Amino acid sequence: MENKDKLAVFWNISLIVVLILLAISIINEINDRKERELWNVADKCGTKECYQVYLDKYPNGEFSELPSLINQ
Repeated sequence: MENKDKLAVFWNISLIVVLILLAISIINEINDRKERELWNVADKCGTKECYQVYLDKYPNGEFSELPSLINQ
């Protein structure tokens, strides 16, 4: 394999890796938004049952400690 072919393979692989990382980042952002939206609904509702819906979906989520503090 010639050097220019090796370089082309390297850049193609690099591009694929960058695209995969970008896709992962976008998916994580979407998931974070969904979690925040559910938290906002639960917090607006304000009942133990609403917070429990959030906790059932995101037991280790960004806001998972807050319902126990609110319900004390």
